[in-house]
Amino acid sequence: MYLSSVPLFLRRVLPSNLEWEGPSGGRSLYLTFDDGPIPEVTPWVLETLDKYNIRATFFCVGDNVGKYPEVYAEVLKHGHVTGNHTFNHLQAWRNSRDYYLENIKKCSDLVDSKLFRPPHGQITPSLARTLGEHYRLIMWSALSRDFDQGLSAYKCLKTPCIRHLREVSSFFMIASKHGSDWNMHCPGIWKLALNRDIISKPCRIRFLLFRPFE
Repeated sequence: MYLSSVPLFLRRVLPSNLEWEGPSGGRSLYLTFDDGPIPEVTPWVLETLDKYNIRATFFCVGDNVGKYPEVYAEVLKHGHVTGNHTFNHLQAWRNSRDYYLENIKKCSDLVDSKLFRPPHGQITPSLARTLGEHYRLIMWSALSRDFDQGLSAYKCLKTPCIRHLREVSSFFMIASKHGSDWNMHCPGIWKLALNRDIISKPCRIRFLLFRPFE
């Protein structure tokens, strides 16, 4: 089970240093991509973002950065911001605290950033306090659900994340997760990083200012 948008009441009981929305002011949307970079998808994402002069934030898995350093270099070259997403896409609730922190440190050797997003959104109050001393902990206000193999592209477009395109100062997370087939997933790598219909419609984006995190 997962939530495409985390309710306000739930955010209030989670650690207070988790950032769910961007700085207010203007019709701004913070577009983010998780789990790359990979050569099968990331170059196309970069090309599409360039087409609309959009700058985004890529929360990168250190293992992928190590495997595809040239793709990671292209992300930076195109003016995008990167963040730490652990080295092995670890779930905090299934690993020891020490091992999880070490995995983040391993990723930081390749991804020089003060931004961190916990895979699957999993984090504990203790981890939030420790990581908050070194990182901004970036969550999301809308999840595209593109990792769900049971959802078509059309259904992804009907999720609450699309309605958030009309709101201001939102984090829009488009996840791209590993899975078992080539429908929207691929074994061992991240297949789908962007739902094409979202960015390909100028009417949806012309009144918004897309920003990366600083």
